Amino acid sequence: MKGKAEIVYRRSAGREGRLELTERAVIGRSEHCALQISDRGVSKEHCEIRTVGPSWVIRDLGSKNGTFVNGRSVRRELWLRDNDKITVGGVTLSFRLSSPAAASDVVSIERDDADNRDIRSVVRDAGTFLPAAAIPDIEALRKDYERLRLAFEVYRDLSAHTEQESLLEKALDRIFQVLPAQSAAIMLNAEDGTPVPVATRARGEAERKRIVVSSTILQKAIKNGEAVLTGDALRDSRFAGAESLVARGVRSAMCVPICGRGGVLGAIHLEAPATAAFTEKDLAVLASMAAQAGVAVEHARLSRTMAEEMLTRERLSRYLSPVLVDRVVSRQTELSLEGSLRRATVMFADIRQFTRLTARASPHEIVELLNAVFGVAADAVFVHNGVLDKFIGDAVMAVWGAAEERPDDAALAVRAAVEVQRGISVYSEAEVRAGRRAVALGIGLATGDVVVGDMGSGRRMDFTAIGASVNLASRLCSRAAGGEILASEATAEALGNTPEFPLRDLGPVPVKGHDEPVRVFSVTYEP
Repeated sequence: MKGKAEIVYRRSAGREGRLELTERAVIGRSEHCALQISDRGVSKEHCEIRTVGPSWVIRDLGSKNGTFVNGRSVRRELWLRDNDKITVGGVTLSFRLSSPAAASDVVSIERDDADNRDIRSVVRDAGTFLPAAAIPDIEALRKDYERLRLAFEVYRDLSAHTEQESLLEKALDRIFQVLPAQSAAIMLNAEDGTPVPVATRARGEAERKRIVVSSTILQKAIKNGEAVLTGDALRDSRFAGAESLVARGVRSAMCVPICGRGGVLGAIHLEAPATAAFTEKDLAVLASMAAQAGVAVEHARLSRTMAEEMLTRERLSRYLSPVLVDRVVSRQTELSLEGSLRRATVMFADIRQFTRLTARASPHEIVELLNAVFGVAADAVFVHNGVLDKFIGDAVMAVWGAAEERPDDAALAVRAAVEVQRGISVYSEAEVRAGRRAVALGIGLATGDVVVGDMGSGRRMDFTAIGASVNLASRLCSRAAGGEILASEATAEALGNTPEFPLRDLGPVPVKGHDEPVRVFSVTYEP
């Protein structure tokens, strides 16, 4: 089942306060919020925390000062983890998860001394259900009908659940309705293949005892994919070494694998103290339930993976091309947010004489101009697999090599720069025809080592690049005339002497921040 969650905060008197979260809780300055915070930096409805499947996400509601989790800005939605620190205005809150008693606390898997080589076949078949006309005993017919009815209800219940924890608990509820088990445990394989208890159920005296699962039985179910049934563990020679069964007085046990498309996902284990408590028909019903649980578990995992991927894609798509987003999400490319040194080509492009160009423009016209220019630049960067780093006033910064280094990063950057200039030229011609002023961009390119990662303060974090090459690209951009593309010597060397990139050597040029003149090249292109 889904664990409960709460927000821990400090009251005005310094005492600790707690807000137990429901399906959705709004935090803000308004008295209608689930958690009201009297702080000038907090908006009336600042952010919300809600459930997505078995997890919790936080979303900023368009607040003035933003919402931050562990110092990272929440631009849209962000998954929350236990003990995350949420900052709204000048207030820091703690997100806490409190789960019910974990299944691993009441279940242990004990290694037995049984020689598994002597166990050739644990069960011949899983029992069959005869046609109604072939069953003379009405009571037996009713029992079979009840087994099948509850198996169908399990299928219906599991189909309606998308949370792994709740669907497994529901499966145990149904199992206990139809089968005479005193204790049960569901185990799912961890990434390393180790079975981990995830759900339990017990009744009567068994509620006060630990559930000890025999490794002898569990191995047959999980490793061999077999359904196991024993009617009397004390007399069953196959489990002579299964001391965990015998010592606890277990006489009957069943264990069936939970299978998915990729193989065995785990197992369902049932025990009872009575002899012959379970029949082969019980085993057939349990195996059917396990098969349905396997489909439901895979569906729940897929739903969660898709939800997490959707949020990841939404964030990455703001500064990565669709191709790079796909590569990062599929883990073909490692995007380090903690900081790494990369060989990259940096591009700066900004509007020439922007202040003069917008001196008499309305705010709406200025925003319209910037959006048009930024749109042209962003499209060119993404088409050529660059990382759109940021917009700075009337300038655009992009990087090639920040997400993944390629031998043609410099070539991709130059192609993007040429495409930007051509796109702005077309846009400028349309502006002139409409009676407005011409628009031109200057572009600077530099290649070298940069540090990339999530950088900022506790109130705002952004994925960006820093280094001497970033500064040089900015300086070259400042020197470039409208329609001109200036490149550093390192960029020219990376391009090589190819007809695609005709370069004009401008010689050593004084650049602010450099003691010695810097050799600069101009990229020539067909408008």
